Amino acid sequence: MTKIVSWLSIIVAVLSALAVAGIIGAELYVRWKLNQNFTFLGGDSLAALIIASFGLILGLSFVHRK
Repeated sequence: MTKIVSWLSIIVAVLSALAVAGIIGAELYVRWKLNQNFTFLGGDSLAALIIASFGLILGLSFVHRK
């Protein structure tokens, strides 16, 4: 059971990091090609998402250390 939880947490951390990278890439593309003032997430939401994502990865690596 512990192995399943460990793999599930690794998968969630990787998906979270990929989601952040995807949103950043999409926003960079839209800002470069279409509209300089466009944001997918207004205000400081993108920074909060990045901090939360890497906080998740840091927390999971702390919990699953050997």
